[in-house]
Amino acid sequence: MAVLKACFIQAESCMRTKYTRVSLIYPPNFESRWGAIRPPVGLGYLSEMLLQAGVGHQIIDMSLGYSVQKTQQKIRDFQSDLIGISMTSLFHQSVYNALHRFKQAFPDIPILAGGPHLSTMRHQVLEECPAIDYATTLEGDDSLVEFCQGQEPERIQGLLYRDAEGEICYTGDRPFIMNLDRLPFPKYEKFELKKYVAREIGVITSRGCPYSCTFCPVKTTIGRTTRFRSVNLIVDEFEYWRQQGYRDILILDDNFAMKQERVYGICDEIERRGLRGFRFRCGNGIRADHVDEKLLRRMHEVGFRFLSFGVESANEHVLKTIKKGEKLYAIEQAVKAACAIGYDVTLFFIIGLPGETAEDAEKSLEFAQRYPVFDAKFYNLIPFPHTDIFRWVQSSEYFLHPPEEYLNNASHWDAEPLFDTPEFPKEERIRLLEKSHQVRKNIRKRAMQRKLQQLGPLSSLAASIFINDDIQDLLLHNKMIRRIAESGFRMITRKER
Repeated sequence: MAVLKACFIQAESCMRTKYTRVSLIYPPNFESRWGAIRPPVGLGYLSEMLLQAGVGHQIIDMSLGYSVQKTQQKIRDFQSDLIGISMTSLFHQSVYNALHRFKQAFPDIPILAGGPHLSTMRHQVLEECPAIDYATTLEGDDSLVEFCQGQEPERIQGLLYRDAEGEICYTGDRPFIMNLDRLPFPKYEKFELKKYVAREIGVITSRGCPYSCTFCPVKTTIGRTTRFRSVNLIVDEFEYWRQQGYRDILILDDNFAMKQERVYGICDEIERRGLRGFRFRCGNGIRADHVDEKLLRRMHEVGFRFLSFGVESANEHVLKTIKKGEKLYAIEQAVKAACAIGYDVTLFFIIGLPGETAEDAEKSLEFAQRYPVFDAKFYNLIPFPHTDIFRWVQSSEYFLHPPEEYLNNASHWDAEPLFDTPEFPKEERIRLLEKSHQVRKNIRKRAMQRKLQQLGPLSSLAASIFINDDIQDLLLHNKMIRRIAESGFRMITRKER
């Protein structure tokens, strides 16, 4: 009886489903011409939710080389009845332009947008882009399913829509999903997995961030309440990808080590199941004040090899100003321990934070070179709308470029500052940003020389080739080059592993 009841409920749901031929689109990578590194995990979750609800759909990741014209052809061939797209604030105008062309080509197909840009800017997005008919904010997992199933727009929480008079309406924020275990993890059945550059899968084990860093837009998109997936389901996901032949896992959490006992539990379960051979990478940065040497050693035992720490600044007064909630001593102890254990450590810094001077930025450069880290990334600060830093720059009239301009052409790697301050003027910012690029190259060269030391005199030449900007872009975005480099690198360093 239970099986019959479940079948009846599923059949009833399919009968009332309004949209059954959905094209979910991920925009192209506007910063590289080479391709996509790995499948977008957010779109993966949406795809899995649609599969679970019995909603037919296709995935078009434009970063895999699909032009607007090719994307239109795929929409046409699939006979789509709904177009969905994810958006970030950076380069949003290019997405607007693509949506305008989609609407011209398919005037009768509604367009539903979502992603960080919608969660942050809300009504403004629909005002700026008439091609968008509907939009979801914050977590769109349930909103998308309800929309496809034909619920009335005004009854779907977290939905922006245009009423009969063309007025933009919003149904109010949908409560955050507290039980993440009810969401099926992405298996990317609708994705062209073989086309991605890296044989690496991104995994999210928690959502939300309780901290108040003034530069960070994350809390406007995923909330400040941290919600965790259960240990067994996380390791189920690891095991699934191991069965598919994957060994490289990128942990995408903003706070993976928020609860130490949970991390210990994940490590224990990996070990209990005998899941050897993984290479786990915490690439988004973990907070140094949530790890210690004991935890780092335990993580290393089960396959964690790459860690990133968000240092931001090597100055206590700057950390206090940006409400980092972390002491420099704790950061330094974590970095020192991770390097000693044998992790490949990456440090994140931001040049130009409030209260920072050129002398302060120099201290950050010095800190980055103090330990044998694998990489140090120095970001040119981009003030994102609705962050404390954005409001401060705006109210102080420090902008050198208007937001509507830099949000469509800026990069974290540019040496052109977007604002300056009396204590840290534009010329000094440019000098320090340019210097930071060279410091990073030096750090990466030394790191590669350590990795390739068995090559003898050739290690310096090989390391110099590795840090070349064009080579780096190829390694990041060209599948063939990356696979060859990874195979060669692992063969050379197999004794270390």
